[in-house]
Amino acid sequence: MKNEIDNEIGTPYMFISIILFLFGVLSFVAIFLRVLIVNNVIRSNTVEGQQYLLQNMPSYLFLVMVGVLSFGLEIIMMKLLQIQNNQQVLMDELREIAGK
Repeated sequence: MKNEIDNEIGTPYMFISIILFLFGVLSFVAIFLRVLIVNNVIRSNTVEGQQYLLQNMPSYLFLVMVGVLSFGLEIIMMKLLQIQNNQQVLMDELREIAGK
């Protein structure tokens, strides 16, 4: 019974943290691919490559922010899950002590 309750409580946190982790990974993969494209453009023609890089800088910053926020939120969700599990263990111990 207790394990079923713990699983019901922990499942949404785990699901959300997995989604946030995937968003973070995908944003950094997108940055890596865009940097490869920009490097190829810069190698072919430096002036056009630099202009392309300057025009697309906000999208790079957005991808970096999404990645960092995703990983940060994922860490927060895992800490919340850990705190909730610790709280449940403490409550069980208090009930056990009070029952004696």
